[in-house]
Amino acid sequence: MMLDPLSGIGLAGNLIQFVDSGIKVVSAFREISASADGALHENKVSEAIIKDLQSQIQILKDDDQLSLDWETEALLQDCEAVAKDLSRHFLALQPKSKGIIDRIRATGKSIQTREKILNAETRLFKIRDQITSRLVSHVFAQKQQLSASINSFIDNDDNWKREMETKLNKSLFVLERLRRDNAAKEDLTRITQILKTTLINIRNTHITHAILKSLYFHEIKQRESEILEAHRQTFTWALQGDGDSCFIRWLASVDPSVDVFWVSGKAGSGKSTLMKFLYRHPRTLEVLRLWAESKQLIIAGHFFWSLGVPFQKTQEGLLRSLLYQVFIKCPDLIPKVCRNRYVESGLEHLEPWSRNELFDTLKTLSTLKGIPVKMCLFIDGLDEYTGDHIELINLLKTLNKSTDIKICAASRPWVDFLDAFNHSSWKLHVHNLTSNDIRLYIRDYLENDPRFQDLKQDQPVEANELTSEIATKAQGVFLWVYLVVRELLRGLRNLDSIIDLHRRLLAIPPDLEPYFKMMLESIDKVYRQRAAKVFRILLHSQMTLPVLTFYFVDQEETDPQYALRPTTLLGNDSHIWNLIQRKKVQLIAQCKDILHLSTAEGEPYMIKERAGFLHRTVADFLQSNGINDLLDEMLPPNFDARVSLCRAFLAEIKGQRPTTAYLPSQVTRVKDHVENLVLGVVFYAYASEVAGSRAHLALLEELESVVFDDFVFLSTYPIKIGRERTKSLLDLSSRCGLNRFVLNRVGDSGVNQAGVLRNALEPRIMITHNASFEATIADEYNVSLVKDLLELGISPNMPLSPPENMKTIWEEYIAKLVTSRSFRKLGDSGEYGICSLMLSHGADKTIKVGGNSLAINFSSVFSGDLAVELTILLRRG
Repeated sequence: MMLDPLSGIGLAGNLIQFVDSGIKVVSAFREISASADGALHENKVSEAIIKDLQSQIQILKDDDQLSLDWETEALLQDCEAVAKDLSRHFLALQPKSKGIIDRIRATGKSIQTREKILNAETRLFKIRDQITSRLVSHVFAQKQQLSASINSFIDNDDNWKREMETKLNKSLFVLERLRRDNAAKEDLTRITQILKTTLINIRNTHITHAILKSLYFHEIKQRESEILEAHRQTFTWALQGDGDSCFIRWLASVDPSVDVFWVSGKAGSGKSTLMKFLYRHPRTLEVLRLWAESKQLIIAGHFFWSLGVPFQKTQEGLLRSLLYQVFIKCPDLIPKVCRNRYVESGLEHLEPWSRNELFDTLKTLSTLKGIPVKMCLFIDGLDEYTGDHIELINLLKTLNKSTDIKICAASRPWVDFLDAFNHSSWKLHVHNLTSNDIRLYIRDYLENDPRFQDLKQDQPVEANELTSEIATKAQGVFLWVYLVVRELLRGLRNLDSIIDLHRRLLAIPPDLEPYFKMMLESIDKVYRQRAAKVFRILLHSQMTLPVLTFYFVDQEETDPQYALRPTTLLGNDSHIWNLIQRKKVQLIAQCKDILHLSTAEGEPYMIKERAGFLHRTVADFLQSNGINDLLDEMLPPNFDARVSLCRAFLAEIKGQRPTTAYLPSQVTRVKDHVENLVLGVVFYAYASEVAGSRAHLALLEELESVVFDDFVFLSTYPIKIGRERTKSLLDLSSRCGLNRFVLNRVGDSGVNQAGVLRNALEPRIMITHNASFEATIADEYNVSLVKDLLELGISPNMPLSPPENMKTIWEEYIAKLVTSRSFRKLGDSGEYGICSLMLSHGADKTIKVGGNSLAINFSSVFSGDLAVELTILLRRG
């Protein structure tokens, strides 16, 4: 293990302080040797400095970080040697009495030690030069490390990075010059000041980084990136002219009471595409800069997605996303707005944000006086928010009260949103304004097709009637036009005539849901089962999945046990890439236009190509009663999406390439993805167990052999649970509710049964599906597993290992219970159930904890009635 740059800078600073103290001792010696008068007084001063010197040496020796850097450790040894020499010289100068003769002798000794003192001073300057060299190295390494950390963030602000680098470069420049010029002793104070400033700058950057990291989630920009770009020259009407556009007037308005700007429209009318267009357009930025005047302008956006992970459809996700985007662009706001989090302690493991804390933080930001920024927030898909819509509307209106915040929000015209926003003049209804955009799209994609132009040459009237009919039937729904044009282009590839194309158009229902049903029924019978599996898996996962996942799902058809085979992915990286490209073509052919393929830029190649539903309306359609039943009919017998996902995730884990196969910037993301896959296997295995299946048991055994028994793999892809890291799937399973797996394994040879019961007594680990699979420690217990293990014959009085622990399972549990719960009485809890079960299964009733009997300990831990019931159990038998 190596010393990290920040610790190295701190250690070097302590060494510099030692050198500074040493030079003060030398200065005091010089004064003593120069004059016999007052020598005793000077010696007293020197004695205090010597003690300070020795205490600094001890502090340095006690620093655990020192052993991580042999060069700094060697410097400390030099410092210690100098300190001992100076102490020895000091003692040699002490007069034995206050007589004149003793004072003359002391003066003589001062003259004799002068050369030795000068030698010590030379050594101190040499140590200082070495420390300065180390400092230059550590500060440079810290700058590189912080730059890389900042670069890892999405939407990172170059100004923040540039400001941080400028501050550290200034420190580097001065330190380098002092080293090069062999600076005099008076520059030690300056070096110390530079170090203090440098450490403050680095500490602040680390705190900022930690807070940003605690807000960030991988899917923070996923939905926006998957929204199709606006077709050329469409939606330009929203930004034309200074006074003609309602939206432009709203952007420029300085009226402090200006309402939320509401973008409304039918399902599939292009609201999200318009919001992305407005959010990213240079004209929006140009007008908002005039509104912001001299203040920094921040434009932030959040795109709700009902088919995504919880952070993409909840208030927590909205608040985290907005705070992250504001703070990444103006980090100076963090200490003003996040005062409780802006502390040095716990930087590596900041506690998760609660919704209330997120809301209070954003509210503080909106009410902050003299705020140096103005913000415009674009929030799309309010109707895709899964919580209380009134609560969301009130949040937006609260934020919008700030004179420094504007909000543009989009939704379907549902009652709650009509009541909240329809009274305002600041609104537009997309489906009423896109007729020209739709005609432009039809012209560019259909009319400009060479085969259509050939038909139009022969039948111009009929061709024009066809395109006009498409625009009329669309009723402002862009998604319908997109699908119709794709269908007609397929007809052109078949060399359809104008009559054929018109028949295709007449066969297409004018509304989206009947159209989706027609598309579903038109899937080739050969592909229907596979398509139904894809749809069911996407509905179950509620997120886009890597295309590679569906390659693995297909393997079930020929080998349901494929994930248990020694190898699940053959060939080199080029071969894997070809598999992914082939699977993309198959998905398009088999699932029609119901599916949408996207590329997550910047992601590792194995997971960057992703598949999801074309639009939210597709998922709504597939989950409707009649269609859901139709999907069930198309699926193979006993198909379980949970087990399929378990298999696919396990196969993907086994197919992972070494981290050396990825770009350095992608390694962290790959590790996160593998950890996510492991937790995903456990998550779906638990869901499968709850549903009564046993198919997951063999998959968990394979996961254990691949990940948890292969410590090389685990060291590359560590599995983090809260602040801990686990190296046993059996331990993890006992705390995640995988009771059947635990009970199957607990009787195996070599299994530490005491350890299994001990883990079952710990608080449960809950794996939730948020922005990814996350494992958190809950305030509840797996009492049913404890009961099953006790009934198997595992005694609560079994001693723990190692033997030197000298405690039984029962003794340790009661000790932990008393220690952790002494501040409050427990009601009817998991702990009470566990105590009852263990007493009923022979737990030793005579043990004492803290010198107290079990009855006394129970009365201190549990509320009255429960303590009485446990005491009754103690008296039985």
